[in-house]
Amino acid sequence: MMKNIFLLVCLIVVGFSGRAQYDGQRRNEREREWADDEKNVLSVFSEAGDQFFLILNGVNQNSTPRSFVRVEGLPKSENDIQILFTDGRTADIRKHVTVMNPVDRKPVNLSMKIVRMPDGDARLKFNMCVPREFGYRPRQGEFVMNYGMEGQQNGGGQYQSQGGQYQQQGGGYDDGGQYKQTVTVTQTTVATPPPPPPPPPAPTAMDPQTFQAAKQTIAGASFDDTKMSTARTIASSNYFTTDQVIELCNLFSFDDSKLNFAKFAYNRTVDNNMYFRVNDVFSFDASKKALNDFVAGKH
Repeated sequence: MMKNIFLLVCLIVVGFSGRAQYDGQRRNEREREWADDEKNVLSVFSEAGDQFFLILNGVNQNSTPRSFVRVEGLPKSENDIQILFTDGRTADIRKHVTVMNPVDRKPVNLSMKIVRMPDGDARLKFNMCVPREFGYRPRQGEFVMNYGMEGQQNGGGQYQSQGGQYQQQGGGYDDGGQYKQTVTVTQTTVATPPPPPPPPPAPTAMDPQTFQAAKQTIAGASFDDTKMSTARTIASSNYFTTDQVIELCNLFSFDDSKLNFAKFAYNRTVDNNMYFRVNDVFSFDASKKALNDFVAGKH
């Protein structure tokens, strides 16, 4: 009789122990999911569709260049951002940003945009900051990933990675208290974006022989008006050095004609950083100042 009572007590203890282990696993799983949900999101996109690599805190996020990257699960609020462009011309961007809601500490989605300045340089600017969206669905062309883990994402929903689409279908605990999760993977082929076109070749100035022939043609005209129309025609389809512009300006008799041609030839000069030397062709300070003001207005 005592043996049977002891066996019954043991079975009851084992039952409570198994139930406690099961409840503990579920509680740990809920705590892990809650911690992930509290993490912030950073989105970076290019207004002009520039392809780039996004590096956060020294960790490359996308292994192929993208124009719209959303990184979820940021491990900290202070982040060092690097943008590496693939066009071979645009200078890299580096910026330090804080991703957080300073009021209630709730998770946010900070959106930054890459904009092109009038001089062609790229800048990373603030776009907007909104509460983090749960069950987020990517936009057209947007690449979504988890921090440092391309092609992976915590939580439910659909997302894209290089080479496949993933859909998390949920999960549950089996009879042994183990959490099981079902994930369906549909493999797709992602086309590699074409390489950017090569930059246009830099303009070259007229070779000495061709320039001398052009100079003789201009000098052969009897009046400044005729010289001006001939010089403008030649400049419209050719490029000069600053020294060549000086030689052509000296073919004119009056400062007004020299100044008009100097202004016209500025955009056709391959080394206009040296254009201040053209001032030597003028007889009057007013003409020098007029050219200086014109050049300053180009910058």
